Amino acid sequence: MDFINRYIRGVIFSIGLILFIFCAFRMSQLPLWGHLPLGFFIGAWLVIVASLRFFWTDPERKRWFLLSTISGLLLSIGFPPLPFPVILFIAFLPALIVQQQIEASDSPNKLKLHFFYIYHSFMLWNLLVTYWVSNSALVPSIAAFGLNSLFMAVPWIGMIRIGRKFPKIQLLSFIAFWLCWEWIHLNWEISWPWLTLGNAFASQISLIQWYEYTGVFGGGLWILVINCLIFHTWKTRSFISKKELQHKLITICTIISVPILISLIIYFSYEEKGEPVEIAIIQPNYEPHYEKFEVPEEVQLSRFIRLTLNAITDKTKYILWPETSLANFNPLDVANLQSEPLVQVLRDSLPLNQNLVLVSGMTSIKYYKKDEPLGPAARHSKYNENKIYEIHNCAIQLSDTGDIPIYYKSKLVPGPEIFPYKKLLPFLKPIIDKMGGTAAGLATQKNREAFQSGKHKIAPVICYESIYGDYMRGYFDDGAQAIFIMTNDGWWDNTLGYIQHCYIGALRAIEFRKSIARSANSGISCTIDQMGRIHYPTKYGVEASLTSSILFNDFVSFYQRFGDMIAYLAILSTILIIVFSFLPKKQN
Repeated sequence: MDFINRYIRGVIFSIGLILFIFCAFRMSQLPLWGHLPLGFFIGAWLVIVASLRFFWTDPERKRWFLLSTISGLLLSIGFPPLPFPVILFIAFLPALIVQQQIEASDSPNKLKLHFFYIYHSFMLWNLLVTYWVSNSALVPSIAAFGLNSLFMAVPWIGMIRIGRKFPKIQLLSFIAFWLCWEWIHLNWEISWPWLTLGNAFASQISLIQWYEYTGVFGGGLWILVINCLIFHTWKTRSFISKKELQHKLITICTIISVPILISLIIYFSYEEKGEPVEIAIIQPNYEPHYEKFEVPEEVQLSRFIRLTLNAITDKTKYILWPETSLANFNPLDVANLQSEPLVQVLRDSLPLNQNLVLVSGMTSIKYYKKDEPLGPAARHSKYNENKIYEIHNCAIQLSDTGDIPIYYKSKLVPGPEIFPYKKLLPFLKPIIDKMGGTAAGLATQKNREAFQSGKHKIAPVICYESIYGDYMRGYFDDGAQAIFIMTNDGWWDNTLGYIQHCYIGALRAIEFRKSIARSANSGISCTIDQMGRIHYPTKYGVEASLTSSILFNDFVSFYQRFGDMIAYLAILSTILIIVFSFLPKKQN
């Protein structure tokens, strides 16, 4: 048996090492890596788990390793662009079985066992679904995968600790803790909520039209409740009658089928609301690693203008350009936008007027006046210590005359755009530097702001912001009638990342019942209707433009009015469970 054990570990180690070396060698030869980081990371992880004798000391631990691996794979298979989100209804089941068996075993250091097996599941999930992040920064992505898996393990370990003292509420605590953790991950500075459970259904929007009422937390609650019910049924199968088992199975089937039925009824009966407005959407396709910040700005601008002039018609109301389309090399001074030469070039080159406006991503700068209070993103000039400024990733709306509305991106990507908790975590500075960020980060604004042109108002959403439902409510509180997404997904090369981003952003159309126009530097550019259906998607990696109408409306959805109510209830439940856990346990 020991020989077989060593043989299996040797095979896994060899496969992992070969895969790791091959992918590392190919990556060293290529300017863009595509899917190679997936093999690189999976190979490295196989080498690590094969090297740890911890996982292989006895048949029981090998079984736990297999079950935790299955959970990681099922969680991964359930995410876009794969069309299998319902697989998540059983994805936690193998891990929950491992948790039960570890608790029932006589193994020492049980909490350590729990952590290692669930960390393995979550690491697989992170690697398989978000490996593409490494195309923008390899070393920081390793830190991101490790930290995100660690953060995910916190609610799991919390559930185990609660279950030891109060077994009857263990599964309830898992649901509350997980949803509370997802809310935290949406709102703190180390935010990376890509794997929020409710996002999984972005590939099958016909199943979750009720997100209009619950947002993505409704999907997360649905997944967790079904996993827990199935696990509880499996755990008690030997102690209940056949009739009770049938009742439990009927309950599970009902909880699965009723939301689907409601969604399908909405899906096939929903009538879109609003006034059609024509938009010309531009996809310039400048590869961000080697072109976008190297090709002279005037050359890039000529492509934008050519594509735009070919796309607009007499009915076009808006022109939409992607994130950081303007002023990549020399950020525009927000205090003097009207007098900036680039603004005048745009007004001279495009037929802008009160009925045709440009909405575009841009890089801007603000110089602080003497004695003006400094913001958290203020930095000193390298060339003049007395000059203090801040940088923004922003959006502007430009017409032929008048004021130029500007919005500063305010949900920032940890690393490139913000140094998370820089006073508490100064040791992260080398990682931030590797990702192309700075200690100062980018400046933000407190409130969301809609851009108005005549009777129309739009939400200028910049890239990463489109995955934050509750955050985007601020645009609609300010009167936005449609969503304009400006993004640059080319950092991730031609992988799953840009597809996932488009799908997840489409969930906002359902939550708010607002149409979306999406302009991406390299793709996918498209329109998205109020049911989350994607129309006229452009191909990745090509110059493109599309002209289409979307509907503007003033409808206020339940989710817009009340936000992440499920998350708030989960937070309250978490607080109550934690308080309850400090109460002395009653003695029989």
